[in-house]
Amino acid sequence: MIIFVLNIAAWLVASWYIQSHKQELLQKISAEVSENVEGNFHIDDMKPALLKGFPNIAVELRGVTLSDSSYNIYHKKLLSLQSVYIKINIFSLLTKSPRILRVTLANGYLHLFTLANGYTNSYLLKPKKKSEQKNKNSQVDFEDFGIDNVTFLFEHVPRNKKIQFLLQHIDGDIHSDLDNMYIEADTKMHVNQLGFNLKKGGYLVDKDVRANFHFTFNKHTKVLEIRQQPINISGARFIADATFNFAEKPIKYNINVTTSKIEFKESASYLTQKIQHTLRNFDLKKPIELKVNLVGYFKYPDTPIVHAQWKATENDFTLPFGQVQNASFTGSFYNNVLPDNGHGDDNTQIVLDTLTGSYLSIPFKADSVKLFNLLHPLLDFKVQSSFPVEKLNNIFGNIFLFHSGNVDLDLAYHGAIVAQDSQGHALFGNVNIKNAGFVYIPHNIRFNNGNVNLSFNGKDLNIINTSLTTESSDIAINGIAADFMNFYFQDPEKVNFVWNIYSKQLQLDEFTGLLTQNENKSAKSKNAEVVKMNDRLQTLMSQSNMLLHLKVDKLDYKSFTAKKLQVDVGLSQKKISLENGHVQFAGGNIAADGSFKPNGNSIPFALKAKVENVEVDRLFNDFGNFGQNTITAKNINGQFSSAVDIKGELKSDVSLVKNSLSGEVNFELDNGQLLNFEPLKSIQKFIFKNRNFDKISFKTIKNNLSIAEGKIKIPPMDIASNAIIMNVQGIYAVGKGTDIGIAIPLRNPKKTLERKKEGKSLGKNRGIIVHLRARDANDGTVKVVWDPLKKAPQKSDYENAE
Repeated sequence: MIIFVLNIAAWLVASWYIQSHKQELLQKISAEVSENVEGNFHIDDMKPALLKGFPNIAVELRGVTLSDSSYNIYHKKLLSLQSVYIKINIFSLLTKSPRILRVTLANGYLHLFTLANGYTNSYLLKPKKKSEQKNKNSQVDFEDFGIDNVTFLFEHVPRNKKIQFLLQHIDGDIHSDLDNMYIEADTKMHVNQLGFNLKKGGYLVDKDVRANFHFTFNKHTKVLEIRQQPINISGARFIADATFNFAEKPIKYNINVTTSKIEFKESASYLTQKIQHTLRNFDLKKPIELKVNLVGYFKYPDTPIVHAQWKATENDFTLPFGQVQNASFTGSFYNNVLPDNGHGDDNTQIVLDTLTGSYLSIPFKADSVKLFNLLHPLLDFKVQSSFPVEKLNNIFGNIFLFHSGNVDLDLAYHGAIVAQDSQGHALFGNVNIKNAGFVYIPHNIRFNNGNVNLSFNGKDLNIINTSLTTESSDIAINGIAADFMNFYFQDPEKVNFVWNIYSKQLQLDEFTGLLTQNENKSAKSKNAEVVKMNDRLQTLMSQSNMLLHLKVDKLDYKSFTAKKLQVDVGLSQKKISLENGHVQFAGGNIAADGSFKPNGNSIPFALKAKVENVEVDRLFNDFGNFGQNTITAKNINGQFSSAVDIKGELKSDVSLVKNSLSGEVNFELDNGQLLNFEPLKSIQKFIFKNRNFDKISFKTIKNNLSIAEGKIKIPPMDIASNAIIMNVQGIYAVGKGTDIGIAIPLRNPKKTLERKKEGKSLGKNRGIIVHLRARDANDGTVKVVWDPLKKAPQKSDYENAE
């Protein structure tokens, strides 16, 4: 009780003394500080603070400021504190050296700056040079200190730096021995930002830090050491240690931070806004292990060497192209790839040493995944996998629908991570699809078995020893797509495939879907990147250019059969072209060039062909009698040759659009026969009733036919046979509109032949000529009627027209 009364009495005396000698004390304190620091130091007021010091005494210095000589120009203070509390041992006031127990700074800021013109106030922190004895006498010792709500702000305008944090509360103490100084600081602070380069953004933006720091400073080696201790950053727990070597010039530091459990998004939020933007499409479902080492110097440029390491186990890893399930990997970040080349983003790499997991249920293993140069990123990786081919339906199910088979892939990639990056893309390795059954959906083509071998050698894609079989066809493919990788990412429709295709037997009916126009339908997937990959592949398949060097031993289409086909087929978005086509057909040969232009429900086409010595009955049979039934394969035989130049239009089922055919057919029929040809036999109603018209033979018939709007224009032509001589001209219509004039001399063909052998005139205008007319009948057939008035087209009509 006595001690308490004495404390009260002493406190009252000290309070009275402070109040009565305020100005004297303020001047003395200001003078003492001014002897130790540069600048203008000022204290507005001083008063006792009972609650801050009791049972000892405390003094509150109010309005404490330190400014430089240019304050009137820049209006910026280095230090501005609302209060500084100094706690003094009350009984030490009776001695010549009062003992300071604690100093607390409260409610203010410390502002270090360097302006755009280079002016800085940092010189104010340097102590004034004084004699050693005077410096020793002026030292102020205290063991406890505190900071409450003081903002630290560092700005360096020329170097675009801004570091700012609020020291909400620090409760610390200092102890020393002969060798070391020991500092403990229980700290609570809010980091506004650590902006070492504001163009990139700041680190630890709006983060709360809680830690009980323990510092050891060796007075001989000048090394400040922070031993391993826990730090809490916005709820995440870390273990940290560090050293600062003040003996080295510039000062060197080494900082280690580790955590066994942190959320990926949380860890990314400590980084700059630029790096966060780069990582925005990445995430991990479960926490990861993280270890970071920083080594640097307090100099410009002051970006430290950063080596970060992490580990994830059976985690769901979200990437720009989707999510990897059950991902396990170790990785690192390093910004000193090339020594002495700086520590910027351009000298940085991110490495995943081993990555295993599954993507869209496809298992894989990736080794040495490396991302170089964050300014212009380049990606390196190796990936291997083996899986049932049906799993590809998750990615490309809108284009290919697989139902059996397996995939083996072994790939290495080097290139840009952005599709349009000028640095390009290179892929090496192989993708092998074995025994795959699938449907090519855009054109509804079904393959029972496929063995596809894709080989990448950098920029090019090679298709090697690939075989496909359908119900009735077999196909062997080898080919190349030059510069495939760059075009695939930047402009898929510019990819040019050159394929060599061989088939022992090709049933063309199974591939007519290629003539129909493909409707590009986006993949129905919630995964945006899968949709993008699917659309890109669909664009590649539908809009790229393909040149097929096709060889087929046996070709079938409906009733058509041919052998030894060779043709160059060009496939593009706009058309299908046929060039240098040659095929053996019906004992003869056909050479052809043509084009097809699918445009929705119809397929316009153009065809030029040269037919040599083809069996005409096979020609009619295999081409379905050319869509007419007047003369059929049963009625005609002989050797047929022609030059064809026609245009037309096909339906989506590849049948001919009615009346769409136009062009010219220049033909020659040698050693021909008409068998049981009813329109010709019907002539016997009028003449030659005793002659045999069941089998009519002739040496050569030739003409140049014109086709337009479903009608064939027949210029005058003479037909000399063993039974009859005729002159024919007019119009033959596939539908209605047939009107053919037939002029028949009543002389005997055998006698005509004899006169020809004897070199005598044939006398075309001699004798009686019967005029007939072939026209449409009501039953859809062509009937021959007597035409005494010559109303049918006559030869003279064409001669006069000429």
